[in-house]
Amino acid sequence: MNQVCEKLAKCPIFQKGILFNEFTGETYKMLYCLRPDRYKTCKRYQASVICNCAIPEMIMPNSSLTLEEIVERAKAEVDK
Repeated sequence: MNQVCEKLAKCPIFQKGILFNEFTGETYKMLYCLRPDRYKTCKRYQASVICNCAIPEMIMPNSSLTLEEIVERAKAEVDK
C-alpha cells in the first residue's frame, strides 16, 4: 500500500507555479498527495493512469471535469 502519491515530486501543479499561492498547494498536498491511498482519488492521478500521458497543468486534483474529458484534453495536447 502506497502512503503517498508517487507522482508528487514531478507534479506540474506544484513545480510550475500553477497554484495561486503556497497555502493552496499545501492544502492539496495534505488532502490528496500525502494521505495513504487518498491520492487515488485525485483526478490528475486517475487520468494519468488511464492515458499514460501528461495531464494538462490546469487540471486540479478535484476537477469538476470527468475523467473522459480530462483524458481527451491530455491526448489533444499530445497531438499538438
